[in-house]
Amino acid sequence: MSPLQGSTLGVIGAGVMAEAIIAGVLERKLVAPGFVVASHPRTERRHALGEKYGIHVTADNAEAARRGDVVVLGIKP
Repeated sequence: MSPLQGSTLGVIGAGVMAEAIIAGVLERKLVAPGFVVASHPRTERRHALGEKYGIHVTADNAEAARRGDVVVLGIKP
């Protein structure tokens, strides 16, 4: 059983490193794609992530944080 079962994963800043985390989480079936919401400012990037992984995507960082029970910050310092 996954420790994330029943949780939504919010990912703020879904760049290359965050995508690797999303892919790993989904590959290991820690959460289902419907329980991942990722934010990114570029429309093309959001579309690509949504198509590739079947996750929810948004341009709004606050939405990803609000919807996530667990939040990953994938932003540069």
